[in-house]
Amino acid sequence: MKTSWTNSWGPVSIETMATSRKSFLVFSDLDGTLLDYSTYSKEEAIPALKKLEERNIPLVIVSSKTRFEIEPLLDLPNMRRTFITENGSAIFFDEEMKINTDHRVIQCGSYNLIRLGMAYPDVLKALGKAQRETGIRVRGFSGMSPAEIANYTGLDLDSAERARHREFSEPFLFCGSSHELQTLISALGDHGLICTRGGRFWHALGRCDKGMAARVTREIFATSFPSTSWITVGLGDSPNDLSLLETVDIAIVVKRHDGSSMDYSRSENQRLIQAPGIGPAGWNAVMLDLLKTL
Repeated sequence: MKTSWTNSWGPVSIETMATSRKSFLVFSDLDGTLLDYSTYSKEEAIPALKKLEERNIPLVIVSSKTRFEIEPLLDLPNMRRTFITENGSAIFFDEEMKINTDHRVIQCGSYNLIRLGMAYPDVLKALGKAQRETGIRVRGFSGMSPAEIANYTGLDLDSAERARHREFSEPFLFCGSSHELQTLISALGDHGLICTRGGRFWHALGRCDKGMAARVTREIFATSFPSTSWITVGLGDSPNDLSLLETVDIAIVVKRHDGSSMDYSRSENQRLIQAPGIGPAGWNAVMLDLLKTL
């Protein structure tokens, strides 16, 4: 059975958020992509962010971060409508957004939630079993204090506490050999988990990824707003963004903080763009150029 909500939010309704029958639907990673790797600032991307808002183009954050980390960053209306947390584990929609979907929708505070991953207690249980079975130990967020997380990430204490408040995945540090890593990943798979690499940590989560969440989101936008032809854009800089980039019409690889770029080969019928700058500066330049084409 399809589920729908028919309200709008703010002065601009969802039905009018695209200025023509064609609109970009932008999916973006945060750390190292929209946010500076060291300062976590998106200041350099503000001109492009404002252009997206002026044109009512939705920007869907797709991050390894938790809901509680992402919420303070959603300071523009087109960013608050939809966002994806913990490497594709869950999609959050503003409760007033009209959506049509066959997926199970859960009321979660002021959001309608589609969960693709595994609940956090189950992730910790499976990770614990895998460690006991293999004898391989990792250091996860659940065993760290906010001060330790802040030390490893460069976050302030409040942000580190939000990062520790997880719902679907466990970031962890791993210092063993590549053989041990593969042994651990295999054991995690036996317990229904996958393992993905972010900019700083490995992440254990249910059988989902950023690409899966982006596909579900695109399907919902397509069925909920059929009068708009959505052109999907994805921006990322790390291995855990690969599945997202593979899903979209236009894949944009953003330069890392050291000036290097992740290797990515475009999919068939896909446009690939290499951002001209690092992090949010590159994000800003490439998005301003892309917006001129629509």
